[in-house]
Amino acid sequence: MRVYFEPENCILSNDKKSIKITLQEGRCLDYLVRNEGKIIRREKLLEECWVKRGVTVSDSAVRQSLYRLRRAFEDAGLPANTLTTQARKGHILQAGYIILLTDLASHNRGDIESSVPPVVKQDTYRHTNHYSTVTSLLPIAKFLSLSVILFLAGFYTRQQNMITEVNYHQAEEKEGRFYFYRKNQAHYGSAAAKISYWLDNKLVNASDMKYVYLNNSRTGNTSFYLCNGEIGNEGSNCTSVTVIGDYHS
Repeated sequence: MRVYFEPENCILSNDKKSIKITLQEGRCLDYLVRNEGKIIRREKLLEECWVKRGVTVSDSAVRQSLYRLRRAFEDAGLPANTLTTQARKGHILQAGYIILLTDLASHNRGDIESSVPPVVKQDTYRHTNHYSTVTSLLPIAKFLSLSVILFLAGFYTRQQNMITEVNYHQAEEKEGRFYFYRKNQAHYGSAAAKISYWLDNKLVNASDMKYVYLNNSRTGNTSFYLCNGEIGNEGSNCTSVTVIGDYHS
């Protein structure tokens, strides 16, 4: 299956649906598609997609963007190895899976021009009949175009309302675990202590999951992700955990 990407609107599409990605993810994907089949080092990707545009982000933010791109590829029906990470080398987008819409439009124009048969002179009756048919189809074409525009506008608005980008910052390493928190997050210390208590006392099955991502910490309730690797890394698995009530040490 091939998927088409429209850089100007940041839309991935196949024969069945369209997927809206963020502007930053779109810039990253545009660069990867133009360099498909090549190994792109993390530093080069960071420079081309962020630094040259005056944006400073952490290495963790780059991993999160790549993770969200993989999720979008999965939703579009592409295989899991479309975008892979090679240890100590970089990232590679497999060639032939994603086509830039601008390149597709140029390719289609060439196909259309080569497939059009020679013009044959036709009598007045056939020419008039053809013109009438085209004229009668114009209102239908306009209606369909308007419907598509309204659908895409509604889809884009809904996606913008549903998608919230979350950035995590590493706070500390404690007893072999790595704790991450959201920017400007309040009550981090008490929430981290509560999580540590539950994990140390085996009240939550932690196994080999050493990465803790704190989401919300309100009075009596704590929500966090427990992962066996950093979020965004290939092969990383996470479990969502919500602790209700206080703990006792």
